[in-house]
Amino acid sequence: MRSICSRSFLVNSLGPVHVRLILLVVLISTVTIGWSASSAAKPLGPAPAELVLHESEIGRSNDSALVKVSIARSAGTNGIALTFEGGVSLILPARGLVLTNLAASNIMLGVVSNRLSVSGTSMTSATLILKPRDGLFRCQGIRYRGDVIAYLVGKQVSIINRIEIEEYLRGVLPHEVNHAWHPEALKAQAIAARSYVLSRASENRNFPHDVDNTVSSQVYKGTLGEKPSTDKAVEETRGLVLMHNGKIAVGFFHASCGGATEDSGHVWSTTLPYLKGKNSPWCAGTPHHSWVALIPASETAQLLGLTGSVASIEVRGWTPTRRVRSLAVRSGTGQVRVLSGADFRRALGINRVKSMLFTPRVRGPWVQLVGRGWGHGVGMCQWCASRMAQQGMEAVQILAHFYSGAAILPWRVVWPIK
Repeated sequence: MRSICSRSFLVNSLGPVHVRLILLVVLISTVTIGWSASSAAKPLGPAPAELVLHESEIGRSNDSALVKVSIARSAGTNGIALTFEGGVSLILPARGLVLTNLAASNIMLGVVSNRLSVSGTSMTSATLILKPRDGLFRCQGIRYRGDVIAYLVGKQVSIINRIEIEEYLRGVLPHEVNHAWHPEALKAQAIAARSYVLSRASENRNFPHDVDNTVSSQVYKGTLGEKPSTDKAVEETRGLVLMHNGKIAVGFFHASCGGATEDSGHVWSTTLPYLKGKNSPWCAGTPHHSWVALIPASETAQLLGLTGSVASIEVRGWTPTRRVRSLAVRSGTGQVRVLSGADFRRALGINRVKSMLFTPRVRGPWVQLVGRGWGHGVGMCQWCASRMAQQGMEAVQILAHFYSGAAILPWRVVWPIK
């Protein structure tokens, strides 16, 4: 959603399509679009006392849920080009109109006179739904399954991919884990990722989208990079989620915990009882378990809003797993800024300060951070999961370690179309 769709698409001349749009709006009788509002989803049976999943349960449920993923947003006056090779139907939900049989393969969504426009034709609706006739479309050179929801945000167009959850997960797993990992690690990731997006969909049901397509949520790239191994993991865990006290657990995960995961309340303001810090030694020796960052002291001061150069850094609070809870940064001019470890990491860059599990030092003109792990440290450590699977643990055992007291259950739910 933070990038602009490629302008390399050649948009067809849509003179005939303009006429067709106008005629269809005038001639087609109003079609009432069915909005399926869901009631609270119900587990298929009581939650077991222990985290137990029998092989016979895998794939048994016939769950179907639609999730909404933000995949692109226009910038300035640039529009967003979409390709529908099999044609597309355009739905105007605010007016209850359906425009069918639009054969144009290339469509430019933009803003004309503060209104959404389709290849230059201004629409009266602030929201459009585009349904590919063959179920596929392209944006930014990436092919996606599902529908497109376009809506006006100020003077920008935001593009949402509305897609069935199992198809969505096929586009997530190969970008979140190595497709060559052990099948049990891939299944654990599929269940965690499914739990994460459904919990977010429930929480964000009154918003235009549930998640985005970046590391802020889960990396999602449509059909790009799909692999048989990750597809199999999604299929073999179809419909299965982590449950805690009758609700879908938020399946937080991260790349490497550096030897121990962290309580959610020590990283964020919300304490979730199933996200407890655990000693997790399996990721020792894996990529990102240990790291060192050297950052110019002058740049550090600038990023933190201080003048001059950083003279000292004092850690004022640690979490139980020795992650930085808070620290004080002093500049050579005497300015002091006190901030949380999470804010410090964000300010300097999460790919440079890979975790909050670090020890800071000022060495002359440099700030040195010696750390372990990559990510927030809450929930499942992906590299630990890989090693645990290699050592013979099943997906349920892996998940039981990282999500205390959670159960794995099939979940049948119908999400509202928005």
